[in-house]
Amino acid sequence: MGYRKIQIGWLLVLTTVLTLAAAASAQVTVGDNIQMGLAGDASVGWTGQYDGQDTSSLAFGFNGNLTGSYYNPKFLNWRINPYYNQSRFNSNFNSLTAAKGINATAGLFTGSNTPIEFNFQKAYDAQNLLNFPGTTGSYESRGNSTSFDVNAGVYYEDYPTLNVSFGKSVSNYEVLGTDANGSGDSRFITIGSSYTVAGFDLSGRFNGNRIGTTLSPVSGFNDQKINSSQRGFTLSANRRLLDWMRWGTTYSRTHFDTDYALNPTNATFSIVNSDLSMTPTSKLTVNVFTNYSSNLNAQIISGIVAGTQSSGSMAQPLATTELLSSYLDYGANAAYSFTHRLTATARVDRREQNYSQSNIAVTSDVFSSGISYSRDLLGGSFGVHYGFSWFDTNSGNAGVTGHSASASYTRDVLGFNTGMGAQYARNVASALTGYSQDTYSGSLNVAHRLWRGWNAGLGGSYGKSSINGLNEGRTSIETFNAVLSAPRFSISGNYSKNAGNSLPFGNGTGSLPPVIPGLILYSGTSWGAAAGFNPKRRLHITASFSHTQYHTDNINTVTNTLSDRFEIRSEYRWRQMTFNGGFAHIAQGIGVNFNNPDTLNVIYFGVSRHFDIF
Repeated sequence: MGYRKIQIGWLLVLTTVLTLAAAASAQVTVGDNIQMGLAGDASVGWTGQYDGQDTSSLAFGFNGNLTGSYYNPKFLNWRINPYYNQSRFNSNFNSLTAAKGINATAGLFTGSNTPIEFNFQKAYDAQNLLNFPGTTGSYESRGNSTSFDVNAGVYYEDYPTLNVSFGKSVSNYEVLGTDANGSGDSRFITIGSSYTVAGFDLSGRFNGNRIGTTLSPVSGFNDQKINSSQRGFTLSANRRLLDWMRWGTTYSRTHFDTDYALNPTNATFSIVNSDLSMTPTSKLTVNVFTNYSSNLNAQIISGIVAGTQSSGSMAQPLATTELLSSYLDYGANAAYSFTHRLTATARVDRREQNYSQSNIAVTSDVFSSGISYSRDLLGGSFGVHYGFSWFDTNSGNAGVTGHSASASYTRDVLGFNTGMGAQYARNVASALTGYSQDTYSGSLNVAHRLWRGWNAGLGGSYGKSSINGLNEGRTSIETFNAVLSAPRFSISGNYSKNAGNSLPFGNGTGSLPPVIPGLILYSGTSWGAAAGFNPKRRLHITASFSHTQYHTDNINTVTNTLSDRFEIRSEYRWRQMTFNGGFAHIAQGIGVNFNNPDTLNVIYFGVSRHFDIF
């Protein structure tokens, strides 16, 4: 019954849009104040869906684009995009399901000193590819979402600027291969201003947000929702003191709250960054810096939830059973270019770190230096770097020396465009106060133009790092890719493998240092292949396959996940008509369903036509 109501509702939306467009078209012929344009794609096709509850249907689809303006596009303009029964079989929508929805944008006073923009999106039964921190692939889900935001600004010459943004979004979805459902909601507001006075570039910003997220079963959590909120302000100023000297500073204060069970946080913290940059000669640059955080644990987790990075060059220190408290880093670095090929660098700084549950204070004095050289060699470009570091700490590591080296070379070898590089570091002073780090990595890429438009390419990389004395501080990544292409044909493949640790939420996309409680350990592999073929000018055939296997280990559970996807699609264009068809297979198992994944098979045949109505 609910699905029937949605269908009727969207038919009413499409009818209303077309009616308004037709009316506006008449207005265009009568007056000069309204300008309208309407185009779209209409489709009809048969879809069969086989997932244990086999269904098939003859479906009609539409994807419209209504644009217009009143009086002048810079005064009022709009774009409305309603769509119905859209998928990647009959459109460019990345969905196997029959997605429905509307996207709308309106601009008021566009191009003036006081622009305002409105955005609205609504989607039903839309398929999404979910990515989680550390995953080597993506997972299929489907659900509904709504979002709305407004952006406005005031920009007058010789006056402070003002910009305001606020918005809200809600979503719910189900992940194929599990009975768990997910949901998310967020709201935000940002108010900012900037002004230049007496040579000082000043800016300030207030921001607040509230985010609710259901932890994914992929990371071993089921139906556990966390709520996070933060509000705070940032002030910054910078000024050119001399022609060769510039100073800048930033101060921010934020209150952050999250109910994440493995690291509940309710704290207010301040961050101060200051930098004095000098270029006394064309060959010499010097920077003097200071970075301070009153609560680094809260700063790091709030940045991950909000999708931002920590300010300045502040390190990410070690978390033990105690939570991190204040952190201070100050020092100077310099670089000198002897020639355009030879450069030397040096840095000295002092780091102080405290813990909230004891009086322990860890301090470390760090010195590092390096020299880089590059030149043309044997018809190619060659570069090499060597670095030396030394640090002393009150926590037991005294007088530790480290070394690092890297080299790279690129050139054409018998018609092969070749590039390679390698890096190695041993006992190098890391960002973790008082700890050293070992890393090594390498990469190789080869590309070659064959004959008659044929091209081939191969590439791969490998990297591994570890913080000495910390098993949780080990990360690794391997990648490989290959491609062969011709004017009417292409084929490619890829492989990746990685391991590390991360939070099970937020916008983090890779491994994190062991900096805060509540991290999960992950490892996974993925590989895939894709091909495209154009036997005739109007006929295009594509196929792809991907496999993802993912393992997580949190404090409570161990979870294994599997996802396989295969898809083949054909498209033939004739004038403004497109004949298309395809088949897709998805198998996805999470947790207890790992060895017995849920499957979904979809078959589609149909035709669509583009219309430029006016």
